[in-house]
Amino acid sequence: GHFVRTGIAVFYRGKVFCGVASTEVVFRSLSHSEIEEYIDSGEPMDKAGAYGIQGRFSVFVEGIDGCYFGVVGLPVNTLSNLYLEATGERLS
Repeated sequence: GHFVRTGIAVFYRGKVFCGVASTEVVFRSLSHSEIEEYIDSGEPMDKAGAYGIQGRFSVFVEGIDGCYFGVVGLPVNTLSNLYLEATGERLS
């Protein structure tokens, strides 16, 4: 498996509000040839963690525990909670 942790900070009216989203991505066992084929596809070459959960690698993912959006890019729920803490308003 793999843990993806994304730190977020919101600066609002001179104060900083910080949070971290953590998601565990669980992979099935991959054979040596599956790993080589995935590398040869070129997909992992520009990815943090060397895989894209939303791409070809998705067939190897057994599950996740946490925020999917934190794995793909921006953990929106964490950002929304920090925004609420900072401003007292919900993002919509």
